[in-house]
Amino acid sequence: ARRLMTVRGVGPIIATALLAKQTQPERFANARLFAAYFGLVPSQHSTGEKVRLGKMSKHGDAYLRSLTIQGAHAVLKQLRPDSQ
Repeated sequence: ARRLMTVRGVGPIIATALLAKQTQPERFANARLFAAYFGLVPSQHSTGEKVRLGKMSKHGDAYLRSLTIQGAHAVLKQLRPDSQ
């Protein structure tokens, strides 16, 4: 959990939720498959060299998906310059 918390936007709640849900990330070939397991990436309908991404899937864990989206929003909010 400490190692996960070194990622921006990942705090103790997200880190412990990730560990509680899946403790064997080595069973996934890459990070996209790991994120797809939780429903964090769009569905993929690719053939040959054409990459076709569909809508965000609602497969996976809704609680974990909402936590990671909130963490990403917090990081993006810090990166934007104030326009007011």
